[in-house]
Amino acid sequence: MPDPARWISVGELAHAFASDNNAPPPTDELAGRSLTLDLERGEAVEYRFATSTELARRPLSGSREAETPDRSYTAAKVRDAIYFVDVLPSPGETTAESLVLDLGLGIATVLVASLPDEAGARRPLLDRIARREPCVDGGADEGRGDGRQLLTSSDPVQ
Repeated sequence: MPDPARWISVGELAHAFASDNNAPPPTDELAGRSLTLDLERGEAVEYRFATSTELARRPLSGSREAETPDRSYTAAKVRDAIYFVDVLPSPGETTAESLVLDLGLGIATVLVASLPDEAGARRPLLDRIARREPCVDGGADEGRGDGRQLLTSSDPVQ
C-alpha cells in the first residue's frame, strides 16, 4: 500500500504520460506556426511554436498575465487539422496547460489546472461539492480555461 504521506512530484507523474505509455505519436506539424487565441473573457494569447518541442506563450490584449519564457510542449495530431498540445510545466511548477486546436474550424479549447497544495488535497471532494467550491484549482475560476475559444490567426513564425 502506498504511503499516503508521500507526495509524488509532477515529474514523477509525467512518467505515466511518457511516449511509451500508449500515447499518440508526437507531431512536428505545428513547428513554425503562430496562433492567436481570442479567449471568451476578452483576453488574447499568442502561441508561437518555434520548433517541434519549444513554444512561447505571449499574452496580448486584455490579459492579466505576464509573458512566459519559452516552454517545452508535446503535440499529437488527433485527426486531420485537430491537435492536442500539452505545455509542459517547468520543474517545481504545479500548473498545467493543455490545448485542443481545431485548425479547420478555427476554434480551440484551453484547459489550465493546478495541483492543490497538501492541505487542499486532504479536503474530501464531497465537502468541496457540498460547499459549492471548485473541485480542481485553476480553470474558469481563475479566468482561464473558458472552454471553447476562437482561433483568430495562424501565421508562420517570423
